[in-house]
Amino acid sequence: MSSEIDQKDPDGFPSDDAIRNILSKRVGKQTGLAIAIGVIKDSQRRVFAHGQLSRHDTRTPNENTVFEVGSITKVFTAMVLADMVKNGEASLGDAVQDYLPPGVCVPRRNGRIITLVDLCTHMSGLPRMPSNFAQQAKDSADPYSTYTVDHLYQFLATHELARDIGSAFEYSNLGAGLLGHALSRRAGVDYATLVQNKISIPLGLDSTAVALSPDQGKRLAPGHNATFEPTAYWNLGEAFAGAGALRSTVNDQLTLLEFMLEERQSSFNFSVHDLLAVRRDTRTPALSMALGWMVHSTRNGDVVAHEGATAGFRAFVGFSREKKFGLVVLSNAAREVGDIGMHLLDPSISLKTPSKQRQEISLPPSTLNTYKGRYRLRPEFILTITTEDNRLFAQATGQSKAEIYAESEHFFFSKIVDAQFTFEIGVDGTAILLTLHQNGRDIPGTRIEE
Repeated sequence: MSSEIDQKDPDGFPSDDAIRNILSKRVGKQTGLAIAIGVIKDSQRRVFAHGQLSRHDTRTPNENTVFEVGSITKVFTAMVLADMVKNGEASLGDAVQDYLPPGVCVPRRNGRIITLVDLCTHMSGLPRMPSNFAQQAKDSADPYSTYTVDHLYQFLATHELARDIGSAFEYSNLGAGLLGHALSRRAGVDYATLVQNKISIPLGLDSTAVALSPDQGKRLAPGHNATFEPTAYWNLGEAFAGAGALRSTVNDQLTLLEFMLEERQSSFNFSVHDLLAVRRDTRTPALSMALGWMVHSTRNGDVVAHEGATAGFRAFVGFSREKKFGLVVLSNAAREVGDIGMHLLDPSISLKTPSKQRQEISLPPSTLNTYKGRYRLRPEFILTITTEDNRLFAQATGQSKAEIYAESEHFFFSKIVDAQFTFEIGVDGTAILLTLHQNGRDIPGTRIEE
């Protein structure tokens, strides 16, 4: 798709009409989808919003509407780490083992220990999720709420690293959660209090928190899945809080961006340079990992950004130091908005075509049973397909199972994330291949013989 931005300010900053046009096209007439965008340049803020909060709540979000921001939390965890390093409370090279209770074992490999900077840059060798997560996720609507620190310790004690620490980038919610927990233990407070004391209060973020006040709770938008049905809020316990527990607003995220653009004074001892000076190769072209931030090298300079996702929300925060402006996109539905953020920061990056609204059909149990099995998409990533009460479920390695829905006989979709599944049937009438369609990629997986 060609660039949508054909209207700019003289300095190249997207015009109001260009942003409104993108919002209008993305939301359309869909209820249960509301998107708010905030932009900042030279300390001047502009906020745009489109859509309504739900089918029964016709309000449009504003700069003070609270959203779950998911993995944007990892940026705050990195800022806490930078602050503690500058204050002499921690060092990037400290072993995370030293921050945990006596007797808790953290895996090591070839004499190398996992350090705080390994966790913060996703170079620890730990997987995306712990292998015991699925069995502890008692509530599929709020899967993280029942996974405890003790469960985390149990996983760490038995896990064997598949690769050398520091040898390869692997995005890890587990690693970020462990980092947040370790820093909280060192500070002697829970993660919610740690972020409040270290970041939110010093920076003046009055609506960024894990546990919301009554006033903040009244401003919390309802979440929706990928088919715009209501979802439960996520409650991440201490084991995963540092990976994705925060809620926030456009206004607060613009304040964060002011700091990152060095246009806002703070009482922090650390600087933006401390966050961005650390770089790790992700083995993805033009993408490196700083402390908490991903750095995209584009034809028009670096774009520093992070995205977030929960069951019913999507978030994007990013900025360009060269262009000296930043942008936040918050949505209350499980539909991608990161492409909007990247496109507005660098129009050479095209917008994606939004997924179509999908229609569910019913299939007989005999058809669903032909899809049951385990499919290997990568050496360490297996999708397990099961049936229960004449429904089909998919479960990725280390994750809880989730129902998938038929759109045609061999094509299924998820309502939790924007992902689809195609099954290929063999001569014996059972599936031999599953292809996962997600994030613009088609990933085939062959059936594993039991």
